[in-house]
Amino acid sequence: MHRRARDRAGGAGDRELVASAAHELKAPIAAVRGAATVLRRDWERLPPETRDRLLGVVASAGEQLARLADDLLAAAGGSAAPAVELAACDVAGCVRLAVEEALAASPETQIALAAAPHLPAALADPGRLRQVVANLLQNALRHGGGAAEVSVSAAERTVRVEVADRGPGIAPADLERAFEPFRRLPGAAPGGSGLGLHLSRELAEAMGGSLRASPRTGGGTVFTLELPRVPKGER
Repeated sequence: MHRRARDRAGGAGDRELVASAAHELKAPIAAVRGAATVLRRDWERLPPETRDRLLGVVASAGEQLARLADDLLAAAGGSAAPAVELAACDVAGCVRLAVEEALAASPETQIALAAAPHLPAALADPGRLRQVVANLLQNALRHGGGAAEVSVSAAERTVRVEVADRGPGIAPADLERAFEPFRRLPGAAPGGSGLGLHLSRELAEAMGGSLRASPRTGGGTVFTLELPRVPKGER
């Protein structure tokens, strides 16, 4: 009896891992498919700078797929801590690329991006940063009806990225629960695996930063990612 119960629990865990893997792979696969379709269909008509941008989307999404494969293999093997390689990072540039990938995956979506001028560099892993922003965008677009707002700014010791939606919002009591693995909150939009926000917080903390959620004035939710600024003289 106990063995059968454990087997059932293990089977449920396997199904959750498979569902999460499929969900996490959707965004970069869609970005590759969208960019490649445009390149193949319109190559001769596209300006060189547009070709380069779309090829960059394909390359970046390919890197993200490789990282996700490593993460899933680590999760299957019981390794919890995601690997990061920290360096001085252009946060606004990474965010712009993540936005381009999201738009290439779903051209019908609307993403407003605002970046403050002369932003300092942050200590982060550029690829992992794009992965976190991609997860936050996917979450915001799903709950915000295909629209999201992104801003990049600097505080005294951090560089801050905010991803906001105008969806139904999250009850204050559930804001922390949103980061629990496989957690489905009441009233959540369909399609999520419940793993993206959990992994995003783990990555933020692995880079020495933080990720939190808060209610948005007028409705919706704001996810705030903060990363440590590179000390002066170390850029």
